Amino acid sequence: NLNNINLKKIKVKEISNNKKKYDVDNNIYIIPDGVIFTDLVEHVAIIKDNFILPEISYQQIDGELKDVNYNRVIYKGTNRIQKKINGKIFCLVQGGSGNNYFHFLFDIITKLKIYQEKFSLSEIDYFYVPSICDWQKKILSLFDISEDRLIDSNKFRHVKGTEIIAVDHPWYRKGFVQQEIINLPEWSIFFLREKFLKFKKNFNASKKIFIDRSDSVYSHCKLINNQEVIDYLER
Repeated sequence: NLNNINLKKIKVKEISNNKKKYDVDNNIYIIPDGVIFTDLVEHVAIIKDNFILPEISYQQIDGELKDVNYNRVIYKGTNRIQKKINGKIFCLVQGGSGNNYFHFLFDIITKLKIYQEKFSLSEIDYFYVPSICDWQKKILSLFDISEDRLIDSNKFRHVKGTEIIAVDHPWYRKGFVQQEIINLPEWSIFFLREKFLKFKKNFNASKKIFIDRSDSVYSHCKLINNQEVIDYLER
């Protein structure tokens, strides 16, 4: 019975910055002896006492957010050796999108802000992250999160912690991401601007800048005639 599971749910009703307070609809979940499993692509299962928790598990099938009944652990199980960790683990994985720069900022880093409205990040022992790349470490270091507090989900796909911390997705609640992006909350934009713009650097450049995505590992949002455009601009 899910109602008997010891799961603490804390409501976050507003987020404030230096100029304005924003209404939000997010929860922080605290799960003693919780388990996280991810397939690194479409599924994240958060489990307590062999029950998958529907409110905070994640299953995006062919780009569409689905009901928890579609989560792969229900029909395939957690087919990875479980790593037991003594400490509080903040779950920051979300399928494969956490390795994308935009989604890392707007889906993952904004969860830190939601948590900080009620608690201090210093209370967290470990952060379960999509991967540990240099650019991700650099961003997380601005929150005083050092590399020795990171757990790479690529290496440990199935972990159990003394306590698992999870947060509602800041904006993606249904359907396809491309359609829901219009619901990006205003507070998240201002939060990221306040956090990162102070590190900006000026450099000499033309007024027009061409952003080339050809080296991205992702195939979407690329120009089909990219090389033709580059040749034209070089001329």
